[in-house]
Amino acid sequence: LCSVAIIMTLSRGVFLGFIVMILFIFYANKKYCSLFIFSIIFCFLMFVCSYIYNPLNRLGLKQLLFSGRTAAFSDYRFNNFVMTLRILKDHPFAGLGFQHFRILFYKYYPLKVAMPYEFMIADNMYLTLIAETGVLGFVGFLLFISSIIQKTWRRIKILINTSLNKQQLVMVLSAIIGLLVNMGAYELFYWPNQYIYFCILVGCINGFSKKVSLKA
Repeated sequence: LCSVAIIMTLSRGVFLGFIVMILFIFYANKKYCSLFIFSIIFCFLMFVCSYIYNPLNRLGLKQLLFSGRTAAFSDYRFNNFVMTLRILKDHPFAGLGFQHFRILFYKYYPLKVAMPYEFMIADNMYLTLIAETGVLGFVGFLLFISSIIQKTWRRIKILINTSLNKQQLVMVLSAIIGLLVNMGAYELFYWPNQYIYFCILVGCINGFSKKVSLKA
C-alpha cells in the first residue's frame, strides 16, 4: 500500500529514496539475487515511464535527470548550486543563519528575474545546510549522520538474519537512508512533520541499539 502511494505521488525525490531504501534492505539481509532482480525492474520501469505521456513520465529517466524545472541537472538546480557557492564564499564558516536563504535570496541569485516566494529556496536540504550553517554546521551534520550509520551497520553485521533486533535496525536505518536521499530534492528539516519523523527514527536507532547491547 505504501509502495503504491509513493509511486502515485509522482514525487521523483521520494521515488528515488524509496528505491534506495528497498535496495539497502535486500543488501543488509544478504539477498543479493533479489537486489539484482529489483535493480533490473527499477531500470525497466524508468525506461518505460520515459515513453509514457503525463503524468507517469515524471518517473522516467529523462524527466528524472534532464527534463523539467526540478530535474536533477536542470537550470533551476544549477542556479541553486551557484547561489550556494556564492554564499559559501561570503560566509564560509557559519553560513547565513537559519532560514536566511530566502531573506538574502536576490543578493546571490545569478539571474535578474523575479522568482515566486515558494521557489526562493535551495530546494535541497544539503545545499540549505551548507548555505545557512556554513562548513562547520555541514561537517557537524555529516559527522552525526555517518556516526549513526556506521554504528548501526556494525551492529547489524554481527546479528543473525532471523534476529528481531536485526530486522528492527535494518528497517529503521533503511528509512533514515531513504530520507537522506530525498533530502537532495527537498527542504526536509524545515517541515515539522518530516523533521519530527527523522528525530523519531534516530531515537528508534538508539533504542534498538541499546537493546542489542544489553542482550550481548
